Amino acid sequence: AIGADATAARASTLALSQIGDSRAQNLMELKLSSGALIDRRAALTYFAKLPEKGIEVAKRLASNTIEREARMGIELMGLIGTENSLTTVATYLKDPRRGVVIQALLSLDRRCPAASRPIMMELRQAVDPLIKAVAQRVDVGR
Repeated sequence: AIGADATAARASTLALSQIGDSRAQNLMELKLSSGALIDRRAALTYFAKLPEKGIEVAKRLASNTIEREARMGIELMGLIGTENSLTTVATYLKDPRRGVVIQALLSLDRRCPAASRPIMMELRQAVDPLIKAVAQRVDVGR
């Protein structure tokens, strides 16, 4: 998955992502920082299959000051989808960074914890037009 042949490396990364073997953790952590979206997505899918390690990685990413990393962490917590991970995602609805709030909204679509639903509803009246548009599109859940 890290060889010189880009096609073989990509195919190997995707295969490891689908298999979900814990021996690939170090490699998949490297793939989270890849410049290639397909590699990052494969790594997110991989860690979503290993919730314990996935939550650890997601929290580390979400607390990053780099917005792209924070968004990946939030997305990973949403992919894991446990009550605990979704509650953590909901805390990012009040983040000052537009992209982080939008990612939190998308990750909570149709499954927002009850305690955070009022915040999602408030965001439907946000001053930021992009946050407002996304908040109006997502379903808070039942």
